[in-house]
Amino acid sequence: MPIAENLGSLFEVGFNIGILADIQHQKYQNYFGDLYHQDLEKLKLPTLVRKIADAEKISDTESIKNLERWSEYFIQKGFIAGLNFFREYIKSTAWKLHLRKPEILYYQCSFDGDNAFGSNPKDRQQTTSKLLSQFLSTDVLDIQLNNYVIKYHKKGEFLQADTLILLRYRREIRIICVDLSIFSIKSMEDLLALDNIEVLRRMLMRDIKHIRSKSVFSKLRIDTGDTQDFGLDFSPDLKRYFTAFKRKDKETTKLIQAGAYAYSFYNFLQKETDILDNSKSLLFNVVGYSDVAAARLRQRNISSLCLQPKNINILETCAEIYQNEPKEQEIKNARQEVLEKIKLNAKKSFQNGRKFIQELSVENFQEKGDKITPVVHQEKIDGFFNSVGIIPDELAKKNGYYSQVNFKKCSC
Repeated sequence: MPIAENLGSLFEVGFNIGILADIQHQKYQNYFGDLYHQDLEKLKLPTLVRKIADAEKISDTESIKNLERWSEYFIQKGFIAGLNFFREYIKSTAWKLHLRKPEILYYQCSFDGDNAFGSNPKDRQQTTSKLLSQFLSTDVLDIQLNNYVIKYHKKGEFLQADTLILLRYRREIRIICVDLSIFSIKSMEDLLALDNIEVLRRMLMRDIKHIRSKSVFSKLRIDTGDTQDFGLDFSPDLKRYFTAFKRKDKETTKLIQAGAYAYSFYNFLQKETDILDNSKSLLFNVVGYSDVAAARLRQRNISSLCLQPKNINILETCAEIYQNEPKEQEIKNARQEVLEKIKLNAKKSFQNGRKFIQELSVENFQEKGDKITPVVHQEKIDGFFNSVGIIPDELAKKNGYYSQVNFKKCSC
């Protein structure tokens, strides 16, 4: 695996340790027992560092020490991110925790396989059995386990999720799915000395640059979790927009992936359990999370979905995109379709819109050559009043205000 994926695995390990630490500290009821405790006992940092060093063909002592510092850094960064993420999530629910604490009906993460770099090999059947035994009986698993392993370990299915939590508070059910990655490291050349203040300054500037370069769907949040129905419907064309702005190095990509896992898990719960049948409400919280998000204050750099079951089509769209990975040409076509749609709407929205869009077109700039080309567009809007402007005497008199009063001081 590339160095980014290797260190991303350590970030994922740290993130899940942080959540598990809070579950243990808060004494939330759970059904995974010592499942992850056993795995964590087998993870040794020197072994993991050596595995990464071998994969990257690193042999000199100083480079290995530097790799070890970076490994510790990403585990610690992931731990703090996971701990804060789960604590803040629970606080945001407004549940009366002093009267009753939530139950963790199901918790899924991985401290083996790729996340352990082969140092903790485990049998897939056995691992899946222990995971699903959190809410399925032994009798069911004896009959269906092989089918579950075959079906739900495929791309986009829930057993591939980085972090998957099924929460219950009284009769409220929450499905939380997080997909994680690191975007701050691309290659070995990025692993500079962490004890150098100039290096730390450049790391900060790189994070800021990443944030500024966000795509149209960066920090995407779709929230339909309110119990009040506002009649909000989502167009089937949402798939086209997701596809158009899909980027390998953006949190939105991880959001789409997490959405696919949440959709798979929801279908599994409906088909194989009665947990949802007895619930009063269900809420999906789907998150695309990166190490850049972990560095930002109060999780402002994540992409998330908060959905009710009536909007399950959004998660289905995520699953379709992730499981049928669009080819580069399909992405280009989708982007062109979206661009044409923007142009069409702009032509209708602006006065002399057709001329305005023509002046902004690529063809127009290509004709002007390699130089700065100003584009000037003027609009005349009737009936507009500046919020800091003085109220016209006629309007002031009509509404019972003194003359020479500005709009900020009244509520016309």
